[in-house]
Amino acid sequence: MVSAILLMVDISFGYVNRATFCSFVNTSLDYYIYLKETYANQLGAKWRNGCEEILLALRAVMFIMPFLLTIQYFQHPERPIYTVSLLPPSDSLFYTFFAHIGYGIFLFLLQISSASTILGFISPTLGIIFCFMSIIEEMKAGRKVYRMKPGFRKPENLRILVRIMQLLSTQINVISRQVIMAEQTLITYTGTICIFSAIRFWGQLSISATSVLILTAISAVGLWTMVITVSAHTYTNTEKALNTWRNYTNWSAFEKLQMKKFRKSVRPIQLEFGGFYYIRPKKILTFCNTMVWLVVRCLLTISDTHNNHGIN
Repeated sequence: MVSAILLMVDISFGYVNRATFCSFVNTSLDYYIYLKETYANQLGAKWRNGCEEILLALRAVMFIMPFLLTIQYFQHPERPIYTVSLLPPSDSLFYTFFAHIGYGIFLFLLQISSASTILGFISPTLGIIFCFMSIIEEMKAGRKVYRMKPGFRKPENLRILVRIMQLLSTQINVISRQVIMAEQTLITYTGTICIFSAIRFWGQLSISATSVLILTAISAVGLWTMVITVSAHTYTNTEKALNTWRNYTNWSAFEKLQMKKFRKSVRPIQLEFGGFYYIRPKKILTFCNTMVWLVVRCLLTISDTHNNHGIN
């Protein structure tokens, strides 16, 4: 129940604020196009047309696909999700309601939110990648530090770059947080259903069915932990690269001030959650384990009149 409430609250933000996401997408796309036309090459006009077509297609997908996929999911109740189909038919109604229908509702909400957040995530992410690529191209690697080329060290270029990175990093943190919470809650819900099903029907399931349920719960948490671990590794490497800029000695006071602002602006680009700039794997495992086993223990305390036949 707690997982369901968290999922619906976090995911509904993306559905209600569609206008905000669309406005942010347009703004970030303009920044990205400006960077492309200014620093890259003379193909900005062709690239702009291509981006507008892609954005239009994504908007169509955002409004149409969640409804179509959910309708198709509910049109075939005879084909439940694989983990539910492994269970004995005696409690099929119970698990159809809580697992199949509940999973369908969560899937619809997740698609609605994902469609909204994807539009707000692709453009600024590409913009940030391009910013870093531009910096790498304009920086000459030395023995211990990186030296930026004189053409890129103009005050107007630094000022524009700092402002763009501040805006993009702020917006990406807002979007990433709700995506992380939605995925986290869905994974917790899936793990809870699989583990509780394996415990409840331990003696009635085949070895293969029990193995599938247990491995599904373990693999869901494992894959998510792997994603978080990669994010933590990326953050660590980025922090090391940013710290090398402290060794500059021949920069003017203005350039040092701009680089200081730049470092502060790009630091929160990595996943931010719970006051940290990245989610530690140990915290993810602790959260999953706590949520799953709390729900399992609550469910196990419910009297099972079907299996106990009224015996106290």
